[in-house]
Amino acid sequence: MNISEAELRPKKIIIFYSSIGEGHYSAARTIEREIKELSPKSSVILKDIRGFMNPVKRRIDKKLYWFVANNLPNTFDVLFHAMQERGKSAASLSSLAQDFQEEKLLAFVKASAPDVILATHYGSAQILGVMREKLLLPEVTIGWLHTDFFVGYLPRISKLIDQTFLAHSELGKQWLRAGVPLDKISISGMPVQRASEDKNSEQKFLRDLDLNPDIPMILLTSGKEGVGDYQLIISSIAENYKNKIQIVAVCGKNNRLKKQLLNFAPNLPTHVRLKVLGFISHQEIMILMRAARLLISKAGGITPPEAFSVGLPTVLLDLISGHERENAAMFVNLGLAKMVSEQKETGKVVAELLSDDNQLKQMIEAQNNFNCDADFSRIADFALRGVTSKENSLLNFGAENGEPVANTRQIIKQLDAEIPADIEILLSYSTSILPEKISHENPFGHIAIRIGQTIYSAHYKADQKTDNLFLQHFGLDDYLYGTHIESPTQIHTNTYGLAYGRETLGLRVAGIPQERVQAMLNEVNQIETRYKNNTTHWNKYTYNCADVVALILKAGGYDPFRLSNRFGLPTIPLDVFDNVLAIFTKYSALRKHLVLYQKVPNAKALYRFSHFPLSPWQPMRTVKYIVNNKGTATDFPVSKTIIALNDQLFIENLQNNLSLLPYNIYKKKYRNYLATFSALVTDARKHMRVV
Repeated sequence: MNISEAELRPKKIIIFYSSIGEGHYSAARTIEREIKELSPKSSVILKDIRGFMNPVKRRIDKKLYWFVANNLPNTFDVLFHAMQERGKSAASLSSLAQDFQEEKLLAFVKASAPDVILATHYGSAQILGVMREKLLLPEVTIGWLHTDFFVGYLPRISKLIDQTFLAHSELGKQWLRAGVPLDKISISGMPVQRASEDKNSEQKFLRDLDLNPDIPMILLTSGKEGVGDYQLIISSIAENYKNKIQIVAVCGKNNRLKKQLLNFAPNLPTHVRLKVLGFISHQEIMILMRAARLLISKAGGITPPEAFSVGLPTVLLDLISGHERENAAMFVNLGLAKMVSEQKETGKVVAELLSDDNQLKQMIEAQNNFNCDADFSRIADFALRGVTSKENSLLNFGAENGEPVANTRQIIKQLDAEIPADIEILLSYSTSILPEKISHENPFGHIAIRIGQTIYSAHYKADQKTDNLFLQHFGLDDYLYGTHIESPTQIHTNTYGLAYGRETLGLRVAGIPQERVQAMLNEVNQIETRYKNNTTHWNKYTYNCADVVALILKAGGYDPFRLSNRFGLPTIPLDVFDNVLAIFTKYSALRKHLVLYQKVPNAKALYRFSHFPLSPWQPMRTVKYIVNNKGTATDFPVSKTIIALNDQLFIENLQNNLSLLPYNIYKKKYRNYLATFSALVTDARKHMRVV
């Protein structure tokens, strides 16, 4: 790509990586070098995202991660997939548990004042995306390099940021199928270190290792932690391959493993030479790869692609489950590597490969095809261009009398076809102008009802001089995404156009008898008649939006009033919504779905910050939401979300049980606990057999 001089003006760029595993850091360093080559005056800051964890939690988390990954593979696999399922099911990524301290991270970003932020770890990309969604990082361009080869829920992250760089076109297809717009995806390949031009230093490094250039060399490496049973692997090779062979075993920072292998080396058969190394530089690893005949490694996201980049036949060890097992599956399916599930079988696979030139040739050819996707200069180009997404350039987007999202009617029509409903209860979250922890103007949110295609929403500013109706009559598109007022008493994002300032949770119900629907419509007419007769007025204590919706539902035979209302206490939107949900779950013949209409990011509306609505009659729940400070509740099994990317709406399908019966939620959690316990038992039995 050609970058103009204007675009190449010096930029300030932060690259967040994770210190769990060396690959994220290695990719970050490679991107840094590429940026510096193109723009020497640009400033690049490499920062470990784990530095924004609580220090005590950080140390415990790292030790626990490696203990489970190395010793409890079945448990690790179950936990990994459970995490992916939570990501697929969550109504919003902001509701997922977060390890990083948002305030500390935001302070660092503001102090650094970068033009662009890049991430080489999906955890850092996720928190950056959530912060963007919360309007905390509106002016910073955000890009992410996915340094693995699994999909999971990760396409959802890509929808929150400007650009995602993927290592292979197969991943790109998966991202597109998940609804990520094409202009947010770039196939870059995996950044790998380019060969050094100093061939003399490379040759000197190899000579210093006392390696014989005439004997095939196998490189055995499994990250800086040196995971795996190297002694078992080497013994298996010695037993199955009878020709002369050199094995270079890189133990990383695992000094215990290095000492063990140094003691083991003299006991090997004479046809096997073993060279034991500790932690060496990434450049030295690449020199060994270029000299090797075969690589044996775990299935991380960086080391295998580095081997593929130099045409090095590869054998993958099933050492770490979860994401690495997913990586291995893609590598094997593409013909890039062989996989061994048991370390003791490594020698058989190695002997088979080294004895079959045709198989080696096919693998190298597949690796060459894999490398066709590689153009990681695109990442540096993106960083130096510093172009944010289209949504930031629309100065009046989502503002009163401004530009609305473009395809509201089309998406609502599609949603109605997929989830038809006779009525819909719409609980809109509280919103505020400033980023308050509690929305002081109205912490209780708003509730409205849709009957047929019309939403009836109590208008707290209704004035008989200008408003003929007490209830606003809207289509769903105007209620959520409208930008033009019909009455001077309406307030944008407060009484209409709600999605530009807050989330809205919709309970759609189909199958309600027509006579009950008509009874609700009759109540709507009576409410309007009383308003015109000047016998009813808005009162936040005795006749608010929740009272109105409750009265309409009660007229249809579904009474959501709480006992507190009968003592003259105010009716609260959240309580009405909870009660309606409980009522309708009793009717098995009714079809029920929850839809989350997410807040439109980067809208230029006056009200911009959204919090889940509170209820004074639910103190424990209220405290939980205030303490967690999350915009979206995790209590509800939402089956679809409507999200806005740039100026377009998209429907996102979530993997939730569409039944709203509470016991199904607990049943799902119970199944997850049971699966984790079963995996723990399996891992424990395996260790007992070893002992």
